[in-house]
Amino acid sequence: MVISHNLHHVFEIAARICVLRHGQVAAICNTADYQPHQIVELIMGANHITREVTGGQKYAAN
Repeated sequence: MVISHNLHHVFEIAARICVLRHGQVAAICNTADYQPHQIVELIMGANHITREVTGGQKYAAN
């Protein structure tokens, strides 16, 4: 068993994923059947807020 928020690592090593949300099992799924963004949706739940940010300043990388 591995507990991680690093989904790229999880997808590399795991055959199955158990998603917990608020201490409860939200889903158990086969890694091959999902993409990382779908797991994020399961983690956040159906009621998460999505918003688009526009007009922000761009910063150069250091």
